[in-house]
Amino acid sequence: MAVRPLNTTLRDSLLKEESFVYAHLVKFEKPIKTLTGRSGRRQDDYVYVSDGSFDILFDDGSSDAAGNANGQQIYVANKLISIGSVSETIEARATSINLQVSAAALSTTTTGSFTTTSNTITGTEDFVEIGFREGDIVSISGGNNNGKTVRIEQFENENKRIIVTAQNASLTSETGQTLTLTFSSPEVEALLTDRSSSGYARYINRDVFIYKAHINVDTGAIIGAPYLLFKGIIASGKLTEDPSKNSLISWSITSHWGDFTRVQGRLTSDQYHRALDQNNNPDPEAVIRPAYATDLGFLHSEQAINLVSIYQVQETRYKLKKKSSFFGLKKSYKQIEYQVEVDREADLRFNLEAKYLPIVYGVNKIDSIPIFVDTLNSNSKKVFVAYALCEGEVGGLYDIYFDDTSSICIDENDSDTRSSQTAENTIDVLCTGRADRGDTLNSRTIHNTSASTQRAYGTSRARGRGSWRRNREGYYREYDYYPPRAANTIGSGATAQGAGITHEKGTTFSTPIDARLIFHSGKSNQKADTLLLSNSSNFKVGTDYYGGTEPYWGANHQLLDTAYVVAEYTIGEGETTIPSLDFVVRGKGIKCFNYDFAYMQDPAYTSSDASSSSYNIGQTVTLKDTDNTSTTISTATIADIFTITNLSGATETRIRFTADPSLGSHTNFFIDDGSNQFHLVTYDHVAQTGTIPETLQETVTAVTNNAGGGINIDVGSPNSTMQTAFEFAETMGFLEDISFEFDRELLNEFLSTYNPSSQLIENVGSTQTDSSEVVGTPIVPSDLLKLANTASSANDAYNGYEVELIQTLENGDIRVQKKNVIDYIGSERIVKVDTPFEFLPKQGDSYKVYSSNDDVRVSTNPAIQLLDYLQNPRYGRNLELDEDLDTQSFLATARSCDTRSNIFLLLHDAPTLGATYKYATSGGKTLWQGKVKSSNSLTLFGSTHYVVEFEDVLGKLVNRWENWKYFFTGELYYRNGSLHQAPSDGVISTYSAGSNLKISLDIVNISNSSNTLSVDVARKDTTGNGLPDTPSDVYTFDGDPVVKKVDSSGTADSGYALYDSDDVKYWRYLGWEAQNQRHVTRHQTNAVVDTSKSLFNNINSMLQHFNGILRYSAGKYSLAIKSASSAATSVTVDGVSYLVENVGEEDIIGAINVEDPGQKGTYNQVDVAINDPQNRFEGRSVMMFNSTYLKEDRMVPKKGNVRSPYVTNYFNARINAKQYLDSSRAGIKINFTMAPRGALLLAGDIIRITYPRFGWSNKLYRITNLSFLENCLVQVTAEEHTDDAYIVQAGEGARGAIRSVEGTTAPLPTPTAPAFSSATTNDRGGIELNWTQSTSFNAATYSVQIWRSNDNNRSNAELVGTSKGDKFTDQIIAEGKTTRYYWVRYSIQSFNHATKDIENMTKSTRKIGLGVMGFADLLIQLRIPYNTELAREVGEYIMKFIRENSDFYSKHLANLRGVYPAGEGNDEYRNACRMTVAPTGTISMIAGCSSGIEPSFALVWKKANILEGKTLYYSNKYFEEDAKKHGFYSEDLMEYLSNGGSLQDRDEVPQWIKSVYITSPEISPEAHVLMQSAFQKSVDSGISKTINFPNEATREDVQEAYLLAWETGCKGITVYRAGSREKEVLVKGTDKKEEEVFMCCDSPNIVEESGCETCKVCGWSLCHVA
Repeated sequence: MAVRPLNTTLRDSLLKEESFVYAHLVKFEKPIKTLTGRSGRRQDDYVYVSDGSFDILFDDGSSDAAGNANGQQIYVANKLISIGSVSETIEARATSINLQVSAAALSTTTTGSFTTTSNTITGTEDFVEIGFREGDIVSISGGNNNGKTVRIEQFENENKRIIVTAQNASLTSETGQTLTLTFSSPEVEALLTDRSSSGYARYINRDVFIYKAHINVDTGAIIGAPYLLFKGIIASGKLTEDPSKNSLISWSITSHWGDFTRVQGRLTSDQYHRALDQNNNPDPEAVIRPAYATDLGFLHSEQAINLVSIYQVQETRYKLKKKSSFFGLKKSYKQIEYQVEVDREADLRFNLEAKYLPIVYGVNKIDSIPIFVDTLNSNSKKVFVAYALCEGEVGGLYDIYFDDTSSICIDENDSDTRSSQTAENTIDVLCTGRADRGDTLNSRTIHNTSASTQRAYGTSRARGRGSWRRNREGYYREYDYYPPRAANTIGSGATAQGAGITHEKGTTFSTPIDARLIFHSGKSNQKADTLLLSNSSNFKVGTDYYGGTEPYWGANHQLLDTAYVVAEYTIGEGETTIPSLDFVVRGKGIKCFNYDFAYMQDPAYTSSDASSSSYNIGQTVTLKDTDNTSTTISTATIADIFTITNLSGATETRIRFTADPSLGSHTNFFIDDGSNQFHLVTYDHVAQTGTIPETLQETVTAVTNNAGGGINIDVGSPNSTMQTAFEFAETMGFLEDISFEFDRELLNEFLSTYNPSSQLIENVGSTQTDSSEVVGTPIVPSDLLKLANTASSANDAYNGYEVELIQTLENGDIRVQKKNVIDYIGSERIVKVDTPFEFLPKQGDSYKVYSSNDDVRVSTNPAIQLLDYLQNPRYGRNLELDEDLDTQSFLATARSCDTRSNIFLLLHDAPTLGATYKYATSGGKTLWQGKVKSSNSLTLFGSTHYVVEFEDVLGKLVNRWENWKYFFTGELYYRNGSLHQAPSDGVISTYSAGSNLKISLDIVNISNSSNTLSVDVARKDTTGNGLPDTPSDVYTFDGDPVVKKVDSSGTADSGYALYDSDDVKYWRYLGWEAQNQRHVTRHQTNAVVDTSKSLFNNINSMLQHFNGILRYSAGKYSLAIKSASSAATSVTVDGVSYLVENVGEEDIIGAINVEDPGQKGTYNQVDVAINDPQNRFEGRSVMMFNSTYLKEDRMVPKKGNVRSPYVTNYFNARINAKQYLDSSRAGIKINFTMAPRGALLLAGDIIRITYPRFGWSNKLYRITNLSFLENCLVQVTAEEHTDDAYIVQAGEGARGAIRSVEGTTAPLPTPTAPAFSSATTNDRGGIELNWTQSTSFNAATYSVQIWRSNDNNRSNAELVGTSKGDKFTDQIIAEGKTTRYYWVRYSIQSFNHATKDIENMTKSTRKIGLGVMGFADLLIQLRIPYNTELAREVGEYIMKFIRENSDFYSKHLANLRGVYPAGEGNDEYRNACRMTVAPTGTISMIAGCSSGIEPSFALVWKKANILEGKTLYYSNKYFEEDAKKHGFYSEDLMEYLSNGGSLQDRDEVPQWIKSVYITSPEISPEAHVLMQSAFQKSVDSGISKTINFPNEATREDVQEAYLLAWETGCKGITVYRAGSREKEVLVKGTDKKEEEVFMCCDSPNIVEESGCETCKVCGWSLCHVA
């Protein structure tokens, strides 16, 4: 629990409930226009006002942007009229406060003769009568003080002299100077500032700080210190002027959430990306980064393109060739096969449109956004497509889905099926590797580094291309690159490494289309794609249709900060479209701040450090300072030693400690265990810092033309530093003015070569026109920075590090640039960075060189993901880490999300509670360690055992064997209850039950090595007696003999409180580095954040996925996580103890409101929908229900649905489902007001309420909202809390224990062979085979297989055909004499085998078909016409009710008996499908009701020629009853209807009767379809329903019905047009003579029964219905 961090004296005063008065102090940011739009946060950038009765001096502890303390400020009294209340919540919700200030002084001005000193202004009139007040800001016009502003502190000399404090500049002393003094306090006049002024800056979004001061009523002194009540931004202002009353300005101040409703994502639009103005020119000051103005990557992203790709194929054709012999007397023909090359066309259409780039955190599958498409002008079958993926920089590509089919095999079965092509080429997408092993696509080298480089140029409109004049429309860019390798030399395949395809690497595919792909990870400085660059002059659209002034594709097409893929497709035979591509992305690298106390190895010591394997988990080590090795920092215990894959694909070693190692200010340190050292660094370790001693720049003195097309630059005689710099630099830039804080000219990047002998910079640019324009301008090496002399003198000392440039702007704001160091010259202390600076490093600027990578990782931790989203200026809220965020609360929450699993062991000995035990190999390597949390004894098989729970678990005790897993020497593994120990490092590819057996297992107390405990180890039966070797041994359902939770019956459940990492099949695709227990954490998310949605929605969604609580308190956002309650905070004041979170009846002021939501929000089952990588990252339902809750709800199912797209781990989703379900049962909400001590509480905290009248004693509630009223009372809103919802027990996250059993089939007898009689040559060159069938031949079950070989060897034969007859012709295409050998045999279809297969399949899915019949009868009884919206609502309601109940009880059965075998681990139901609407024509007749959901086909029908030729009439019983009841029944009506007449044509029938008794042919096809779709919403199978059409219906009518069915979600429909068959199955009665029945079989197969004629062969029937 936590207490609001107030001053201790103030806290104690609130607890003691001492008397006080209060005042509000408001700090109001002035609307000052600046380059960056931000202020420098200096003291003069704010106005300070108060509603107190006297001025208050207060230091809020703030600093300016440069870190200088602002000190104390005077908050002027009586400036505020009123302050509203403030709310604090636990979710992303906009809170606001209103404040009012007096506008009485508005437009106050005076002109006269004044005398000024440094702190006074003296005039001849009364300043108070003029309208000025203390605290007013006054601007001065005239004299030497023109443009200066002052603040009035007090009045003297009968109010004719004012004591002032200068605001923007010191006053100059003047006497008798004519001046104009004007009121200009920003808190008043900002609303009315002239917006046409060049200095205008909007007041919107300006910061406002509101503090509350408690003042001692006796002394007038502030109690303790004021506290920040609210920090926000101005949302709006309102001026109210009433001449008869007063003039007020009302400011509405909102928290940052008020601005969160905006959409912050980046569009793949060139206009948006480059901030194009009305003249289509980019504005580098209006974009997210100035470099975006030069980036043409989205130039073609919004086009409609229609391409025709022409390719050639070889077509096989045949002809007969006549042959003659014996002088032409005998003729024969031979069939000849030949090939012809023909053209084929593929019509490719692309509609490119701008979309928002998503953000990928962790690992997930995303759609692609095509941004460029074209074919080669010289070869149209080559198609190039560029796909934007997401915000960068990301870690890599794991997999690519072609038309929803993965390139990586899912598992072993998928690999066996799809890893190699069949002879018939039936596999559309070949796969490689295996996802269940953690394989990903292999990263292949794309660039041909052995070839000559090529030069890439940027826009032709830039300075240095067509002319050297300034202010050209575009920015110069050029560089050299290696061309891509040929596709057939790149390779493909999978790898077990965790990087996937990394930056500027790629792969190739042969199916479903020939393709090579290059991936770009979204680096901030990435270069244009070389595949497109190398073909830029040979594109079809670019050559024939592009008329833009920018290059079609050049060096400026970088797609900065955007992950994207470029694909080259080769259109082949039969390919008419480009497949749709989805990408499994290893997501964005985000800064982790060492939140988990895991630190990377210092890169300066990687070659000299001891191996990380020299250390053990659980080992306590000494931490020492790297810079002062004799300084001991602290001791720490190692929790884990592991490697991670960084964004470049390389591995980094990390060491994690069990707790905060208390490093203090130390950022580089080493582990010392007495014999080994291992150096580590924090994320913010600064290897070198200082001030830039020199601006690297010279002035151009002369230019000459270069033979290469550019110009030579003469800069006179530069000093040695500048000569080194020009020679070292890769890019140069020209400036307009060295003094500019931002110079657009620097965005031009010129390659150059410095010639030391001539001291010329040679061949700059690609034009010589107007070259004299550069003479006299500054030239700078734009990718260099000079360090201070304290930097290292060793070359390459900072290679691979990061340099941060910090520049203080004129307004006091800070601008930061961060670059990667790629080279370093020690003698001159000059670093070269990977991309040019956008703002020039200048003398006096400060810098920091970091040796770490900011602890950037691809993280699945949701708190760290949220922290990144809130900070990021590109796609997030751009909150400042120190100013706006309580960073430590985010890091603490991240550690809570990383809560790891407790485990249970069954021991033979009693443990010591609180003691820590470990298991180590014989070589001393600790594999596991845990602390005893609890121990319970039980008797098993006559002896005492102990079920022991261990917490603070390190490592993993035992692993499940798989044939691909790597085991280290001494590691334990198991299978089927047997425990084994790995004899050496490596993969144990073949399991042997008798090898490496481990028959006993002991764990040792780390504090007392003599205290060993025997772990119960299960082993299989090795004696053959059917019993385990040791009768007391038990193991879990998956064969784990060690980690198990055992009950008194000896049944063992999973012993993992969360879940076992071995249960997670597709671990790599959940963002795990390994299938290791370290990755089993309480909360983990793999999020695809949709940036087209508002920040507000996305943040709330992120919070909901991990029980996050985001508070806005004391001007900062802090994060917490909902969890079980802990002890109340105890504070002792003057010997009295106070429990801050305990609230008694005496603390409540006024009413208390208690509300029970009732049924709403209270569930007995919860369905959590996740996107599961096991299901192609598509939706999957995870259900949790509680039978106790069901009984409490009187067996009424109450289902809650939770959408969790960011949770992709099935086991985490199960835990979440239980938490959602349990917490829904505690739904009571309360609201009350309490005394000022309520200010100590925090939203999200758990309070304990004692209220005897309600029977409450320390009843738990979680605060959801706190409202701080102006009078200092606190209004509390809270919801009931139950700890059970947040305590996870072993097995709750584990998978089910019921598994399917393989069925067996008896062997079939060998069939009798046919008798082969002859093989002869026919006239057309074929061989005709004849045989005699055996007497057992049955065409229904037998088929004849014909096999052929070129020799008399059966094993070489191939199947050439099958037959049901007794002959077969084999066409021979060959020259000359040919000999063939043939075999024929029977193949029998085994019905027994098929029946068994059907049985196995049926039992594996256990599908059932709950449905309805009699629906039309129901509607008739309800008097609802079938073809109405109300009827459809009734149908939808009924089916939904049945669906929910069937789902509920199917899940209930699954809990009792297990899920259907095929759904094990993937589903929660006993039955794969529960619902259908079956064809119930026959059984509905037996039941005497309407069929299924069909309407009545007829109201009256007849059976003719029965009972000696008589005709009996049958009618709808409800219709006949209504006809008699309402007086329109007649024999004439019944006869009329039986002969096919329509009720709608009878005048004597009431209209409502006609509507209710409408029949199927009278209902429109649209109404039929809509009724089916209403039922389909709750039916997981198809629906039996006929869509009736009149005879005159057209093909277009039928098409419309099919489209409507598709649009409304029907799985399929059956349409029937009246009269479309010669005889219909159901016909209305008619007097016409019946024609002869058209049957599919002859009359001997026809039988008559009950008025129907039925074919015995096919089952088709004709029934005569009136």
